[in-house]
Amino acid sequence: MTPKENLQAQVPAQHAERVRGTVAGMQRVHGAAYTLTQFLLDATEEHCRRLEAEHHDGQPWPPMPKGDLPRGARIGQARPAGRATSSTGDSSRITPEPEGG
Repeated sequence: MTPKENLQAQVPAQHAERVRGTVAGMQRVHGAAYTLTQFLLDATEEHCRRLEAEHHDGQPWPPMPKGDLPRGARIGQARPAGRATSSTGDSSRITPEPEGG
């Protein structure tokens, strides 16, 4: 069995609702075996291949260990109040930022 891990990201609520609606629609068409996990695997695999083709000579980029991606607001962007942050530097676990922090 392939090892699995959580991959979390915050997305706009409207986008999350659209994704859930799409998965529910696919379940009506193809049955309950079509899951959110399958949708995310299909979508991210396709997008990775497209970006690799466009920007990396069609080759996969080297794997990135969990927790190594930069987190939070990008340079020059304000960080939204109350945004969830990692207390351990591990991007697979997030905790709410304290009020006023």
